[in-house]
Formats: sequence, structure tokens, C-alpha cells
Amino acid sequence: MALHSYSHNYKKIYSNYDNFIDEMEVTQNLIYDLTKYTSNIIRFPGEAIKGLILNFTISLKKKIIKFMIGMYPVVME
Repeated sequence: MALHSYSHNYKKIYSNYDNFIDEMEVTQNLIYDLTKYTSNIIRFPGEAIKGLILNFTISLKKKIIKFMIGMYPVVME
């Protein structure tokens, strides 16, 4: 089970790293509350925006460990 998005508000989610992390945390917590399973896989919202997501992913991989241990972004085709 992968984290995807709670709001699908792409403009907000991709406006900065903190917003993205917050969105994934909300989604992760909701999944845990419902299933008692902690997902650490991300399926990026709005995958049709490939260029944006690729650039965002490269930068995010460098920063995400500082925010949340165990959350590794994965681009799924």
C-alpha cells in the first residue's frame, strides 16, 4: 500500500517540501488509523506531471531523511 495524497491539491503539495511531507504524513496517519499498517512507499500525486515530479523527487531525496526517517520517495510508472 503506497502513500499517494489526501487532498490532491497539486499546487499546494508541490509548492515546497514541507507541504509535500505534511501531505504524506496526513495520508500515512490515516492509513495507519484504518489498517494499523505503516506505509513507507510513495506514489506521487499527479504522475502525469512527469518533469515536475522527477525534478521534485531528485531534490526531495536529498532532504527527506532530515524530515522523516523511513520515508523514501518512489516514482512508480
